[in-house]
Amino acid sequence: MKKIVVSIIIVNWNGKKWLKKCLDSLQSQTIKNFEIVMVDNSSTDDSVKFVEKNYPWVSIFQSENKGFGHACNLGAGKAKGEFIMFFNEDMYVDDDFLEIYIREYKKIEEKDFIGTIGCMIAHYDKTIPEGAKKMYGFGVDLMGAPMLNTDPDKIFHNTGCPLFISRLLFLKIGGFCESIFIYSEDIDICWMLNIYGYKHYFIKGIAIYHFGGGVMGSFSNKKLANYIKGEMNALLNNYSRPFLILGFFYFIVSYFFLFTAYLITGRYSYSKTIVSIIYHEFRDNYKNILAF
Repeated sequence: MKKIVVSIIIVNWNGKKWLKKCLDSLQSQTIKNFEIVMVDNSSTDDSVKFVEKNYPWVSIFQSENKGFGHACNLGAGKAKGEFIMFFNEDMYVDDDFLEIYIREYKKIEEKDFIGTIGCMIAHYDKTIPEGAKKMYGFGVDLMGAPMLNTDPDKIFHNTGCPLFISRLLFLKIGGFCESIFIYSEDIDICWMLNIYGYKHYFIKGIAIYHFGGGVMGSFSNKKLANYIKGEMNALLNNYSRPFLILGFFYFIVSYFFLFTAYLITGRYSYSKTIVSIIYHEFRDNYKNILAF
């Protein structure tokens, strides 16, 4: 039996309509020494039965829905591969995706300092987002929000999917922060890896195709709340006191302007969400803020 090189962890929540394309694309990979671990977050759409019937070689683990990061951590704990990658259920890849990833990994000289290896995320119809051909992962602004990066030597973070990373490194660093339900868990872990001296890389010429919002839906109060909570937790987890004060001030000012914009345009529920989430997150975490 061949050694499992890569464990692909698919986090699923009511994504049955997307799973066929995702799993078919993985089944067609030109290399075969990988496994698929699907963590199902309490789906109610028969996703698990569908995969059990049609893809019996997929390892399935069921979990209470505690968020994307929690499911990824569970999958990583069950995985057997040297490396892990994370997929949403509304993603698929070309047949040589894994082969190219492994080949590019082997070209990197300082393997002891590899944090993550990312690639382009394209639209589900394979069209390329504007500016994506020039990008190398992401940078961040002062409050930890992602910014496009065009310098291969200045990658601050790669996106949570596929986020190619050593399984042992992922487990050693504690995996994704489970206080973040969804959004910014990738920034948080890459930020931590930066602090510990690891470097992030980016593969040009391949992409993972993502519908985007295929399961979570379009922008909503719930999404806005999760964005805010994710950004706040990333700040708290990684900034030292002087930078945390500055970053948190920038965070408050930025969301004040967004709050005002929602008020002016009559989207009062969004304004209310901003105030509510920041208040509750600050109330729950102020001791951590002041303790630095």
